[in-house]
Amino acid sequence: MARRDRPLPRLYLADDRFAKFAKPGTTTPPVWRRMAVKRAAISLFADVDSAGDLSELWGIVASEDARIALDACKHCVPQWASEFESRFNKKARMMAGPIPMSQFTIEPAVRNIRNNIIGLCGPSRSGKTCSALRLATGMAQGRKIILIDTELGRPTEFAAKDGETVGEFDPDNPLFNFDTISLDPPFSPERYRAAATTAARARPAVLIIDNFTEEHAGPGGQLDMQKKAQDDAAANPRGGGDKFGWREVKRAHGKLMDRLTLHPWYVILCIRAKRKVRPANKDEIAAGIRGIVDDGFLPVCDGELSYDCSMFQLIRNGMPLVSEDWPWGVASGIKRLLHPSKRLDEETGRLIAEWAQPKGTWEISEAPSDNVDAVNAALVQYQRGDQASRLAEALKLESDC
Repeated sequence: MARRDRPLPRLYLADDRFAKFAKPGTTTPPVWRRMAVKRAAISLFADVDSAGDLSELWGIVASEDARIALDACKHCVPQWASEFESRFNKKARMMAGPIPMSQFTIEPAVRNIRNNIIGLCGPSRSGKTCSALRLATGMAQGRKIILIDTELGRPTEFAAKDGETVGEFDPDNPLFNFDTISLDPPFSPERYRAAATTAARARPAVLIIDNFTEEHAGPGGQLDMQKKAQDDAAANPRGGGDKFGWREVKRAHGKLMDRLTLHPWYVILCIRAKRKVRPANKDEIAAGIRGIVDDGFLPVCDGELSYDCSMFQLIRNGMPLVSEDWPWGVASGIKRLLHPSKRLDEETGRLIAEWAQPKGTWEISEAPSDNVDAVNAALVQYQRGDQASRLAEALKLESDC
């Protein structure tokens, strides 16, 4: 039987609000009358196409009837709801228009690197935490250092006990001055972002996150979120959803990285690395290499994290690998300060701080900065559920500006 000839499944009405979309008869429970839903969807599409400004566009989803029609499309034929969202998205962005040219200025180039993120990778006991604190001490020059601790207090082995004083670095008893924020599971990007926001209110010179691997592979991290999204999509009898599970995960991770690059601070991420071994491939076997191939250590983190870092290096005993082979990388201005036989120390941190002073704002507000951002924020709210009412609110605020 051709796909188009197969009988459509009986999709029962999800709510009494959809009574006008019920198929007449004595069926219990009632089923959808798809032509009624289709007529309502066509009317909504026509309204979107004919809207002349953001105010009219907002009016389309402001009424109770429109909200019921949108929800009916979502329950009965999700493809129609997706098509409406796509058209609404395109129209809203078009109406937002270009950002006024008066917001741009031409000025002489001055070093202003906002991505002052350093990734220190290595297996357990490779010196990540101590190296991060030594670099931070040199960068801070007496200002505040905050460490977000996901390791159940392990980083505090480098904090002074009662009665101890912190002086010059002592390799036998390394002690540092720093504050901590404890971060417990779930290790979702949103919770990391909330912890970073809390740290930003104290305006530290350096933020250390020890460790950042949990955001990817820890309980409630990216991998757990992706698996849950996949399971939710597979369990949806009507189809739809994110069958690969990465859409919301990557969006959340992107917001976390935006937070880390927003403020005028240095960020040091401690990241676990694990040794990767694999069977030899065909080319290697042909070249005489057989058995297990050791690819060395690879970081356990988001696959694109290295692109956000001005320095992303494997360290051993506190000494950097200084490699630019993927996934490792380092900015040329920092590379000249590193040497594979020299430990990362306070002097290295001071020189990195001289190389690039971070710029940015300590403003914590999440409010959109212009009309384009306002529409984007409204569209994100639309996608997250309770679509029509929250979208109407957001766009109404924009149309009143």
